[in-house]
Amino acid sequence: GVLVGLYLGVAIQKLGYAPFEILLRCAVSSKDTERLLVELCQKHPAVTVLIRCFGDWDYKIIAAVADTVTIFELEEVVRRELGSAALSSGIVLKREIIKQGDFPA
Repeated sequence: GVLVGLYLGVAIQKLGYAPFEILLRCAVSSKDTERLLVELCQKHPAVTVLIRCFGDWDYKIIAAVADTVTIFELEEVVRRELGSAALSSGIVLKREIIKQGDFPA
C-alpha cells in the first residue's frame, strides 16, 4: 500500500517531437474557466499534461509538437477560448527533468 503509482515516460524527441510548456495566468480561477481549459486540453492531440499551479502561474500545459508553429497555434486557441480570463501566457521549451519524486529521499 506504500506505492500508489508508477510513472512511465516516453522519449518523444526520438519520435520527432519537441516538448513545450505553456504557462498560463488567469484573472479569475473559476470552475467554469477550469472546465473549459480541461475540455480544450482533452480534445487537443498535442497536449500531454495539464497542471494546476500555485504561485506565479495558474496552469501549465505540456504539449508534444512536431513543429513550433503548432505550439503557438495552441497558445492562441487557449487564449481565445478563455477570453478575458486569460491574463498572460508564455511558451518555453520543456526543461529536462533532473530529479522527480513525491517524497523526500
